[in-house]
Amino acid sequence: AEQSRAEQSRAEQSRAEQSRRIQVVRGLCVIAVLMIHNNPETLWVSWIRPFYNFAVGTFLAISGYLTVIPVENVRLFYKKRISRVLIPYFMWSLVYGVISALKNEFEIVAFLNELLTFRTCGIYYYFSVYIQFVLLTPFIGKLVESNKWRMGFLITPVSYIPIYLLVIFRNPLNFPWNAISCFVWFTFYYLGLCVRNGRIEVETKNVKKIVMAFAFTSFIQAIEGSIWFLFGDYDMSTTQFKYTALIGTYISVLIFLIYINKGFKYFTAISFSRFFKKVSTVLKKIGDNSFAIYLSHMLTMSVLNKLFYARFNKVFPIDVMLLLFIEMIVITICKKMFQKYPQFCKWVGLT
Repeated sequence: AEQSRAEQSRAEQSRAEQSRRIQVVRGLCVIAVLMIHNNPETLWVSWIRPFYNFAVGTFLAISGYLTVIPVENVRLFYKKRISRVLIPYFMWSLVYGVISALKNEFEIVAFLNELLTFRTCGIYYYFSVYIQFVLLTPFIGKLVESNKWRMGFLITPVSYIPIYLLVIFRNPLNFPWNAISCFVWFTFYYLGLCVRNGRIEVETKNVKKIVMAFAFTSFIQAIEGSIWFLFGDYDMSTTQFKYTALIGTYISVLIFLIYINKGFKYFTAISFSRFFKKVSTVLKKIGDNSFAIYLSHMLTMSVLNKLFYARFNKVFPIDVMLLLFIEMIVITICKKMFQKYPQFCKWVGLT
């Protein structure tokens, strides 16, 4: 009995540590989101963007990783996961609707159209993508369990073909329409599912080689991005929807999944691991607030642009650090103010 309790205690500690590492990765991802949304439109950004293009793909990979297939109770699965994002989406969409009304820019038909197409705020396309994956998970699970499971990794590369063709023929899909389909993100969610459900074993023997592969791919991605920039296409220069970016984010997700599964002990040969250990506590706190930061940061950016950056120049990445600092302070205050109302906190994404 004592041995059984000890094993149970170790299992609980392992799950708790894994949950902590997931929050660390989420913290890193939401910082990357803030950096993406504050990029200056310059050539040198093409050379640094590959190192933080992983944000959305990694968020989706984590969602896949947290999903066990087959889904036993599909109805409950849909209810829990969809309501988790849909209610905060509606709440924050109402906030944007009220702001539009105060600015005398509100039109009910236009607002409803944006609400139904997840465009009340540009970055809310993510919730549409997430809900698509939730709805498709029981079917994707069957593909993961089949003998043809590797075919799933062809979906995203194939979906990039029309994106490239439309750009080449100068009729590109504008944001967020180019990002709102789950198929352009499929590889990352699918990778998380495959790792969690035993189809792919994350290799820990060649971590250093994987990191070097990421650095090399990022260099190639930067070259492609620079070419697009020099041809006058900033969107393609920095977008995730390039084959070089697809490979780079895939490798990034692998690195994060190794960390989530195994922790730092497999990164001892890499110099940045000691530094990352020191900042992981901070990243974990940021990760705990990552959903609220994602929901609210565009509004905070708008306020800063009008009240602060109208007088002072934006300097990247100082503007990102300022935005993150304000977000963390405001969210912490709001959590304390509304701690007696846990349901409300859940509805607005504070918890």
